[in-house]
Amino acid sequence: MRYPVKLLTRIDELMEADQGKSYREQLYKNLNAATNPVDEDKPFRQYLGASVIGGACPRAMWYAFRWTHKEKHPARLQRIFDDGQIKEHSFIALLRMAGVTVHDKREDGQQYGMTAVDGHMRGHLDGVVENVPDAPGAGLAEFKTHNDKLYGKLKVSGVKETYYKYYVQTQCYMGAYQLPWALYLGYNKNDSNIYGELIPYDSKCFAHSINLAQTIVYLPTPPARCSLDPTSFDCAYCDFKDVCNQTKPVLINCRTCQACEVQKIGVVCKVENIVKSYHEQLAGCNLYRRNPCI
Repeated sequence: MRYPVKLLTRIDELMEADQGKSYREQLYKNLNAATNPVDEDKPFRQYLGASVIGGACPRAMWYAFRWTHKEKHPARLQRIFDDGQIKEHSFIALLRMAGVTVHDKREDGQQYGMTAVDGHMRGHLDGVVENVPDAPGAGLAEFKTHNDKLYGKLKVSGVKETYYKYYVQTQCYMGAYQLPWALYLGYNKNDSNIYGELIPYDSKCFAHSINLAQTIVYLPTPPARCSLDPTSFDCAYCDFKDVCNQTKPVLINCRTCQACEVQKIGVVCKVENIVKSYHEQLAGCNLYRRNPCI
């Protein structure tokens, strides 16, 4: 594993030199220029996210893409998610303070994104960075927050062993933008320490991830379970365990209907022979018949 020692040392030296004044000035600029996350007002993503393709269970990914269930998270988890969004601005401020060039928005103010599988797979980058003292040229930037236990494991084992899903996410973005490395920064929510790692591009992982996404998107029926034991860790803590075990009904919308077919041109109703818009898919219609395979 390669560590951005020069960068992290420079960040700490600058923070101590002016007691965080330059960092705070940059942070306030970032927050004032912040925009709402993509698709924030939509109950479901229209696409399979690059952030989930490295997960343990392809069946869960299929259920998510087919809008079978929408988990309602408690307030504590919502605060954790929101803190992660805010911490991205903090990381960008630290990098800019240290002289790193960070490209975090397009000209229209939105995040840089990647698409694959005919637009059915997408993802949004935290940024592209240049002038990182430990790595030449341009690379991906990926920011995460961690609890103390997993942060400790991250320091020992690195991103690939600790958070394979995050490793795959960085590979998808690097492959899409043809970037040779990723700067991964992890924040310890317990003591504010920062972990850094330089992740090299893995072309085999990228190709496998895109192929897996293509399979999930175009598969008309759910793939096999990752485990036959519903008490296993991945099953017990899965958002879709009730759908998978058929203890709760699926939501009614076009994507859970037996007439739904995902094609290159979009989500198609085989009965009406038309491409359905996002809102039409969400609403469903009186021709709805649940996919018997769900």
